[in-house]
Amino acid sequence: PQYDKPPIVRVWAKGDDELQYHNRSWELCALLCAGRDQSGADYFVQSKIPPYTLVASYSRVHAVHSSGGITQDCHLMCCVLKKTMLISLRNVYYDTVVIDTVFFGSIEHWALLGDILEDFERLKALVDAGVSPRKQEEELLCSILRTLTSLLEFSHQSQWHPDITVLLKLKLQPILYDILEMEHDPMQLIDTKRFKALVARCFSFLMQDRTSMILRTPPDSMKHGAHDGNVAAVAGQDKTDIM
Repeated sequence: PQYDKPPIVRVWAKGDDELQYHNRSWELCALLCAGRDQSGADYFVQSKIPPYTLVASYSRVHAVHSSGGITQDCHLMCCVLKKTMLISLRNVYYDTVVIDTVFFGSIEHWALLGDILEDFERLKALVDAGVSPRKQEEELLCSILRTLTSLLEFSHQSQWHPDITVLLKLKLQPILYDILEMEHDPMQLIDTKRFKALVARCFSFLMQDRTSMILRTPPDSMKHGAHDGNVAAVAGQDKTDIM
């Protein structure tokens, strides 16, 4: 598989090079909008790429990814593309002062989150079965958690389509709760500590538990035992990165 090779020696089949260009373009948009400066990058990128363009792109990649019978390279490429588009979603449309309330309340936004949660369920089922994830799979898994956390952190339920609240409660909440309640670690992730911190932080925002959202809390000041204590214990271990 090409993703097992260093980037400089990867050889892509005809058409795959265009996907790599597409991926780098989304990455550039995400980097332009990282942070909260006054450069006007958020306005520029949003004017050139409406959120519905991102929704359509993610949907097309998701359709291929879910079709079955794809090669390992195709699977990993879908993971990379999705990860980059999720970085763009949270940098350009979530963590920004230029909030598009029409998009937040749209059925397209609800459909996008449905696809994202399907990916989350698929990847969790994979590692629950004892399969250690590839680097690209783990990066997508962490990017999904960061994106959902950004949605919860930088927007309010009143801005969402009504079905989004139901979707998060019925699909996201049970998955996060299940991970946090596990006494052992079946995930076999490359960076388990980071993953658990991302899960706990997302769960805290979902449950609106402000006491568990404090970042970088000293481990010796945390109480272990009860479920709420477990959430608080890992919520502050790692501040989510921009990428």
